[in-house]
Amino acid sequence: TPELLFRPSDIGLDQAGLAELVAQAVSATMPDLHEALYSNVLLTGGNALFPGLKDRLEADLRQLAPIDYTVQVRTAADPILAAWRGASHFADG
Repeated sequence: TPELLFRPSDIGLDQAGLAELVAQAVSATMPDLHEALYSNVLLTGGNALFPGLKDRLEADLRQLAPIDYTVQVRTAADPILAAWRGASHFADG
């Protein structure tokens, strides 16, 4: 997997990595949603096609999530178009 997605500090960027960003996003929601969100992470976009990305993100999130939560990361069937299709369905009402 592209390590920079998980450790941007390797090239001098003072930013959180992908797993930390997901954990921050979950933490920004109502606590009652946290368990459901950790068990329903969906990868979309071209980066979702990197070999090993799903497994690496799932392993890193497992370390950040509460021990009693299920952590599950899925990759969209067509990750490149999934976000567009979802937005299209949303816009159609």
